[in-house]
Amino acid sequence: VVILALVGWIIYLLFDTDQFTAEKWRPFQYKGIQELLLRGLGNTLKAFAYAAVLSLALGAVLAVGRLSAHRPVRWISTLLVEFFRAMPVLV
Repeated sequence: VVILALVGWIIYLLFDTDQFTAEKWRPFQYKGIQELLLRGLGNTLKAFAYAAVLSLALGAVLAVGRLSAHRPVRWISTLLVEFFRAMPVLV
C-alpha cells in the first residue's frame, strides 16, 4: 500500500510539473535516438548476461574452495569471498 501511494505521489508530481507534455518527449521520437537507446539497452543486457555467468562460475568455485579440506585453499577462498562481500561498502 505504501509503495502504491509513493508511486501515485511521484506520478502526481510529474504531472504537476508538466513532465508528460509532448514537447519533453519529442527528442525520443527521432529514429537516430531510438536506435542509440536500443543499442545501449542491448549492450546493457549483454553486460548483465556476461556478469551473471561469470559471477555464478566464480561463486561456485569459491564455494567449493571454502568447503575444501586443504587449509590454504580454504583461506584464499574465504579471503576472496570476504573481499567481494565488502566491495559494496568500499564503493
